[in-house]
Amino acid sequence: MKVTALLIAASVASTSAFAPQAAPQKSTQLNESLFKKLSNMDLFEPNKTQNDYGARAGKKSTGVAKLNDNSYVPFGLTKAQYEKIRSDEVAKKAANYDRNVKKAFKFQDYTDVSFVLFLLSLLYKGPEGKQTCFLYRVF
Repeated sequence: MKVTALLIAASVASTSAFAPQAAPQKSTQLNESLFKKLSNMDLFEPNKTQNDYGARAGKKSTGVAKLNDNSYVPFGLTKAQYEKIRSDEVAKKAANYDRNVKKAFKFQDYTDVSFVLFLLSLLYKGPEGKQTCFLYRVF
């Protein structure tokens, strides 16, 4: 009887030692609302000017990779011809970007009366189907 009680006590002690412990209940209450947490995120914190218009010009670029002996060269072109085509494409892309940066934030004033009349004249067709501007006679 003593041996049986000792075996039961030992088995209970060993099973409770390997049983997972009950984790304390975690609170599901948020400290702040989900919307507030998401709206307070600043995605541009590390670099504030990375999304400014024209920021690509100041960025260090790796450019186009150099061609080596194992690089693909289209059939019918030499390596030098293909490098020239690739460098011309890079220059064209850079020139187009610079041209667009120079045009940035310069807007045409669409409230000018003569410009509005011109646009209306494009929409009006006279009785013979010709585009005529009846508004120019009024002003």
